[in-house]
Amino acid sequence: MQIKNLRLAGVFLLTLCVCIPVRAQVAGRIESMKLLTTDTGWAASKSKLFWTTDGGASWKDITPKLNHEEQQVSSVFFLDSSTGWALMRCGDNFFPSSDPLVLKSDRDLRRDDICFEFASTKDAGESWSIVHPKIADPSQHPEDGSGFSQGTFMDFADPLHGWAILKRGTNTMFSAGVVLRTIDGGLTWTQLKDVPPIAEHFVFRTPKDGWMAGGPEYDLFVTHDGADSWQKVQSVPDMGDSLPVFEDEHRGLMPVGHFLLATNDAGRTWQQARTLGSIPEYSAIEIVKSVVIAIKRDLEQKRPSGGIPSSIMAAKTRLSLYELAPSGDASSNAAEVPVSAGGGIIELSFLSEAQGWTTFSGRLFATKDGGKSWVEITPGGDPTSLGRSKASPGRSQAIRPVSPGRSVSQPAATGISTNLGFDTQYSPCARKTTKGNL
Repeated sequence: MQIKNLRLAGVFLLTLCVCIPVRAQVAGRIESMKLLTTDTGWAASKSKLFWTTDGGASWKDITPKLNHEEQQVSSVFFLDSSTGWALMRCGDNFFPSSDPLVLKSDRDLRRDDICFEFASTKDAGESWSIVHPKIADPSQHPEDGSGFSQGTFMDFADPLHGWAILKRGTNTMFSAGVVLRTIDGGLTWTQLKDVPPIAEHFVFRTPKDGWMAGGPEYDLFVTHDGADSWQKVQSVPDMGDSLPVFEDEHRGLMPVGHFLLATNDAGRTWQQARTLGSIPEYSAIEIVKSVVIAIKRDLEQKRPSGGIPSSIMAAKTRLSLYELAPSGDASSNAAEVPVSAGGGIIELSFLSEAQGWTTFSGRLFATKDGGKSWVEITPGGDPTSLGRSKASPGRSQAIRPVSPGRSVSQPAATGISTNLGFDTQYSPCARKTTKGNL
């Protein structure tokens, strides 16, 4: 009996050791984020939404809790440091039993694919109001099983007027979906009758005027009736999927490939303002107070020191941040960050030339000196190496600079826009439901 108990204890400890790293990664890979003020911002993984009021030194889980067995964070938008919305994907037919490894063979694809719920908050996620709008798939061939993909987009022009786009699962030659609109701050949502020309990321400047960019042809579309209809903007070359940023009611800027375009008539026409030749090929780009900020990521192999065999190469990521002022003056700073894997989407969120966030490879970094140095602020710690001796969850880790800033002069390339769009993944020790533990 004693031997049997010891064996059972051993099995329990082994199971605990196997599952602890998975549970430690409850934060998951950061898929999207936004710096709202100098200290306030949010970050979202596939299943969690986090909030910080101290610049990322600590995080609070503010994930809306749905009355469903499974849920995912699909899109997030905060208008300010208190008012925000989360578009959640939900499902009740993911599993036929409590065993997460057994997939449901007769899963109702159509039912699960249109299970979306909207959560709204006015107190920075302390409480949420959740609604489940009726959504219809306009496909004439629902039996194809594609349904809605996991790609969604959401934006609000003010506390009352907002929109969401649900993208259908199509091949890369097509971009299709539906638009939902609210005029009461998300208490009710209405699916618009006409489908949009594409289903991509968008932005609204007023309750009537909005822009949507991307698709297979990299077009820019505009609406002046709150998304009831869209028209292609003919004065923009098909060279990217950037969205315009407006300085006031009439003037706006938009990076497109190698050029910076400008408008003085509220976006009706666009002309080339200047080239972006001083910024090299970039991974992400945005405009903050008329300053163009771009970032480039390079994975570099280096030979370690300290007696480690020279045949072993260490990989680190070099982040180069470039800034182009309205006067044409350009500068850059570079620093190494402890990320040894390439690939993945990179995203920027800056408040000024000096302060901002970037996320890539599932990790979140912050700078307050224009990219001379970076601090890791990933909620829960590094999601790819929590089992190692790294910074503790919730604590920041300073990253040393590489070289001082200098002007650059190289050709530019098309930027990459980011949004939340997820693939469902399951792990036997990490399966979570909304019932009791979220």
